[in-house]
Parts: sequence; C-alpha cells; structure tokens
Amino acid sequence: MRIPIVIVLLLAAGCEKPAAPTDRTGLVSWQWSGALQGETTAPGSARWCGADSLLEVMAVDSATDHGLGFSLLTPDSLAAAQHPVVAGSVAANWRPLGFAAFRWVSDTALKGFEATGGTIAITATGPGTVTGTIDLRLRLSQGIDTLAIRGTFDAVSITPASEPCGRLTKIRKG
Repeated sequence: MRIPIVIVLLLAAGCEKPAAPTDRTGLVSWQWSGALQGETTAPGSARWCGADSLLEVMAVDSATDHGLGFSLLTPDSLAAAQHPVVAGSVAANWRPLGFAAFRWVSDTALKGFEATGGTIAITATGPGTVTGTIDLRLRLSQGIDTLAIRGTFDAVSITPASEPCGRLTKIRKG
C-alpha cells in the first residue's frame, strides 16, 4: 500500500506549477484599474535620442496585444529623476517631462488611452539600461473612461535612435 501512495505523491510533485521567473531584466510590468482592469508583463525596448535628450520606452504583450509606451524628455542626459507626465496636447517647454499612452485590445474593441497626469521615475541607469517606476492617470482618447496605471520597468536595454531623431518642434539654441 505504501508504494501507490509514494507514486501518487511523486506524480503530484511533478504537476506543481513552476515558480515564476525571478529575473525581471528587460521587462515592463503594469497594472491598470478604473474603467478596465488588468495586469501584464512584457519585454521592453528603449531608444535614446541624444540630439533631443529624449528616451522612448515601449512594451507590448504579444499574447494580449496590450501595449504601453512613454517618452521622457530629460534636461541633458539620462539620469535618475522624477518626470511629471502631462497630456500630449499640453504645450510644455520644461524638463524633465513625460508623455505616455496605453493600448488595450479585446476580441471586440481597440481602445487607446492618453496620459493626463502622473509621474514616471527613472530610479537607476546602468551600462545601456534604464530602470524605474510608473504611476499614471489616463483618459480614453475618444471618450470619458479613465484608468490608473502603476508599474515598473527593470533594466530595459537602450539602443541609440536613428538620426535625425527627436521632436519636430524642438527649438534649437542658436
């Protein structure tokens, strides 16, 4: 009788859910609440435009097609700092500053949300990487629904942006 119990225990141990990966390098994780609720983690990619001191970070969950992107305008170089986030329609000329958007997809709808406020913080930079936190308020681009997003980005790899890069409306010092 002991042998069948041992076999059942061994089979049950083999069916355990594998542990979640502990290495978060290169990942962007975020949770949203409000008109919609959910959470996801996706590989992140970042591009640095030295000509405009602009960092662009994108993450798309290929399983759900949910995507989060943000742009950070830094004073001159990439360093740990808080970046207040404003709506893209705001004519802002200060730095540091951030803009963000979220794409939510279902079987029947595609909804785009634009950030209306919040903060994105760069907490660390490493050789070719950036790490930080996300705290956003967003509004549906063509509607009144709102969301809050909180998340992190961990050691996302940065590649140089192709020249010319940056904002078309950038005022150059002359």
